[in-house]
Amino acid sequence: MSEERIVLTAEELWDYALEGINKRTGKPEIELQTLSRLSQKLWGIHRREFIVLGGRPSNGKSALALQMAYDVARQGFQVYFFSLEMSEEALIERLFCNLARVDNQLLRSDSKRFEKELIDFKQVVKDLKLIITYNIGINIEDLYQAIEDLPQADMIVLDYIQAVRGIGDKLSVVNDYILKFRQLCKEKNMAGVMVSQINRGSEQTEGKTPQIYQLKGSGVLEEHSDTVLLCFWEYYYNPQKPIYDYDIIVAKQRNGVTGRQKIHFFPEHYRFEEIEPIYDISLDKTKELFDATPV
Repeated sequence: MSEERIVLTAEELWDYALEGINKRTGKPEIELQTLSRLSQKLWGIHRREFIVLGGRPSNGKSALALQMAYDVARQGFQVYFFSLEMSEEALIERLFCNLARVDNQLLRSDSKRFEKELIDFKQVVKDLKLIITYNIGINIEDLYQAIEDLPQADMIVLDYIQAVRGIGDKLSVVNDYILKFRQLCKEKNMAGVMVSQINRGSEQTEGKTPQIYQLKGSGVLEEHSDTVLLCFWEYYYNPQKPIYDYDIIVAKQRNGVTGRQKIHFFPEHYRFEEIEPIYDISLDKTKELFDATPV
């Protein structure tokens, strides 16, 4: 409505808003079922908004973004994962390790031991509305064209913003991309997730905890994002800490609360779980979870 520049009285505006309020059902339209407590804190993933997912390299942010994309796609939504860093083959292999709970190093050295899981995985992704691409969307014009050529998206994930290219200085190119990405989410009525690196300055802070101002190009990212999630894997900085302990810091939420959500990260599987898991997303539960009618 606001993009059309319609001027309404307070009464008319309330009537318009009430239409949307009355459609609420007590649960978000797009959930994160594999991370249900985080989903509750965020009240799901919202159309026409975009989330920034930030973290240092090798801290699991791409793995988390991929699990989020899969989670939403398996509910029947159309999801696009645009990678500007890893190949499609590397990403689908990561997703396999996540769902089958296969150690990525063992898969590299001896894939024959996982013959059954490899066959089962194909059935899991057979009708999945998840499209993974590499190096498409490298500039904003390319991204717009890709979205126009593909079926309507419900959610789009871009990994990662600092890898985009364009004409002009790097900061201006990135900032312009961010602003147009946000506008694209509104125009296409889709949710957006943008993965971002954290400046190395985070390693100088007490406890190594990332801060929102440390997002690369944080001026535009911080100002125009609706939600900012920061990934923090303390074991990466201090191997004396438990390897599976992980924090997702809700550093900004325009319409909700902030704070930490403690979860478990299994790096050998590229997999995230609630500390007390509610949903099992493994291949062992294929029938119940992957063939079920979307909620």
